[in-house]
Amino acid sequence: PEGDAPECVAPIRPLIAPFSVEAVRKPVQASMSAVSPGPSGWTDELVHDMLEDDENAAAYAILMSNIANGHVGNELAAYLTQARLVGSPKPGGVRPVTMGETFVKHATALAANTDEVKQELAAAFGDLQFGVFRPNGAETIVHRVRAFARRARPGQVIVTLELRNAFNCPHRQDMWEAVVKRCPHLQGLFDL
Repeated sequence: PEGDAPECVAPIRPLIAPFSVEAVRKPVQASMSAVSPGPSGWTDELVHDMLEDDENAAAYAILMSNIANGHVGNELAAYLTQARLVGSPKPGGVRPVTMGETFVKHATALAANTDEVKQELAAAFGDLQFGVFRPNGAETIVHRVRAFARRARPGQVIVTLELRNAFNCPHRQDMWEAVVKRCPHLQGLFDL
């Protein structure tokens, strides 16, 4: 939608270096599971089979680099950012579940695994980051909360935060500005 476009122009942003053939094969092999595909119908399994051919893998590495840097043009960007929406039953209603495009999922995994992005995320989140690049992240949170609860002094409290509909609350402009400031290597993906 037109109203969601960023209002300001960012300075020239850093680019993610082109991905190698070896690099593009890793996240596909790691993510192979029975996950529903996005609008294109491509699954991890289909991409995995395609990547067995070296020419296809080289072309896929170029595609992933272009997606990660936002160099895809408006028509392809509109296609890549579509998602399938499926209603999943939950107590008291329906939970909307989206299946995003497989190619964007792979480009995001590749970008997030670069040294530049890892450094930017570490600088932005420090020790507060548990969900990405942290083995057993959820378990770590549980153990830290339990340890705090055992050692808590009178007056200290644990606060929990309900993140229901968290993705509907932030303003896109605020998120864009945070990406530009704290993790500029991800701006190309964000701008799709």
